[in-house]
Amino acid sequence: MFFEIDLTPAGETASQRVLETVFAYLEHLRTAPFPAEFYADQARIAALKETYNDRGEGSSLATSLANQVLFYPLEIAERAQFVWGQPDEAAYRRLLNKLTPDNLLVTLAAKGVPTDKTEGIYHTAYSYTEDTGANYEALVHPPAVAEFALPGTNPFLPSATDLVAERPLPLIDEPGLQLLYSADVEFERPQTTLIFRFVPRRDLAGLDAELLLKFYQACLADALEPAAGDASIAGVTHSLSLTLEALKLTVSGFGDSPVRFAEYVADQLLTFEVTPERFAALKEKILRDLRSYEQTEAYMLARDQATAVLREFNYLPSQHVARAPQVTWEETRAFAQKFFASGKIESVIHGHITADQAVTAARRSATSLGAKPAAPKDLLRREHLQMAPGQSVVATGKITGANSAYWALYLLPEETPQLRAAAAVLGKFVSEPFYSELRTKQQLGYIVGSGASSSLDQYLQLFVIQSSAYSPDELRQRAETFLATMPAQLVELTDEAFATLKAGVRANFEEKPKSIAEKAERMFSLGYDHHRDWERRADSLAALESLTKTDVQHLFATVIGPASAKHITVLLSCDAHDPSQAEPTFADRDQWKASQSYQ
Repeated sequence: MFFEIDLTPAGETASQRVLETVFAYLEHLRTAPFPAEFYADQARIAALKETYNDRGEGSSLATSLANQVLFYPLEIAERAQFVWGQPDEAAYRRLLNKLTPDNLLVTLAAKGVPTDKTEGIYHTAYSYTEDTGANYEALVHPPAVAEFALPGTNPFLPSATDLVAERPLPLIDEPGLQLLYSADVEFERPQTTLIFRFVPRRDLAGLDAELLLKFYQACLADALEPAAGDASIAGVTHSLSLTLEALKLTVSGFGDSPVRFAEYVADQLLTFEVTPERFAALKEKILRDLRSYEQTEAYMLARDQATAVLREFNYLPSQHVARAPQVTWEETRAFAQKFFASGKIESVIHGHITADQAVTAARRSATSLGAKPAAPKDLLRREHLQMAPGQSVVATGKITGANSAYWALYLLPEETPQLRAAAAVLGKFVSEPFYSELRTKQQLGYIVGSGASSSLDQYLQLFVIQSSAYSPDELRQRAETFLATMPAQLVELTDEAFATLKAGVRANFEEKPKSIAEKAERMFSLGYDHHRDWERRADSLAALESLTKTDVQHLFATVIGPASAKHITVLLSCDAHDPSQAEPTFADRDQWKASQSYQ
């Protein structure tokens, strides 16, 4: 162990006293308690340095590593200077007991010190003496120094070193308009993505409103088509969706092109016109789509029925068939004006655009729309069916086509980071054996699947089978019989297999956006759908790290256990199969929903 002390001229004269002070402190350490807190602090900082400090590169790094191999075993040489092991008081005491005067070599280097020898290679003048007299005894029994103390609390130690997730800046936060802005510093492309979502009032939602919005969207898309074509040639891509819950516009492109196209769409929302002839043509297509809905694949029909039960305001296309022929452009336009009259705009702008430009673009679009702010309680936010533990909702029906379908949604408990991690692992665990058993071995049908899903913060486990050979009741019986065996399979899962499942989920959680548009979409989802939970990914990864097989077993038991399960089951029978014998929960879904609780 080396000590190096820089001395003033006075210190040089009193070098013996300096040495006595050093040994007095060593004696103080021998009699003092083991400094466990100081050790823990040093270990923590060392770990941070190993993880984040620049260690150099090229020849300097290679030289440093080679030198470390001279002093440390090869297997630990790279980390030896950084890593602190577990505190070992016995080793600490042994080291202190070795720091005694009989093991001491002192070098005093200063100008003008007396010398009587010359070193043979570099001809350096020096002198060498050994002292066993009074000076030596003073080091063996140094005078105590009352002021000595162990290191106290370091006020500059970091209180927290967790990485803060990247997040956009809230440049506008008003009752009717919100803007989250982020400049791109990752992809370094001259591109920008704008996402605008208009959320309407809740009191407008209903079956007829959904139909009128369907007509309005078709007319709007038709009116925008010429400009959208020009924008596409200019490198602009866009998507526009319109449901009872929101109008959502996403625009991406180079330079200021996406801003100009977004402003153009905002200008057109309530000003475009449709000729009677064009409206008739669009109407004819809508009617054909509505009337052909019953020929959709059986599993998709079942999926839509399950969603219609799960969500508060959700309807099937077949419910619009009778009313649609009477819809006119005048009532479509009138409803659109009512729809956009009051609500809230939520927006994200991300890319190569300045903050001032982003604010200007958001305000221009909001001004063009002219919507008045609505109170948060009056906005239409997606709500889900509230079910009691052990409650089952069953929907049955006859469909055309050659296939029957079984679709089951199991609702998971309240969303938390732990739930997200466990649900993702459970979904991966169930998926492969469910498919192998019911598709490959039992050959129930060409479409067999399962997996974890979610509707905003409502997490789900879904199971689906479509078959031309078996009735939906048979599909349900076989699926539920096999599901009953899966908890035992989970118990028997090896630690290695469980680790593999976790690794697969971890890879999904850690996946990064591959473009400015993907990153903007993720920001939008976190900012608005998940209430600015910017640490959501980090929290999910932390929960996954500590997740045990027992945690997943407990979740699985809760999800499918008869006393705790909450599930929606849809059983659709084709003409070749008898109607389901299951007792349906309702005869009229919308009438039944009116008596249920959604939140």
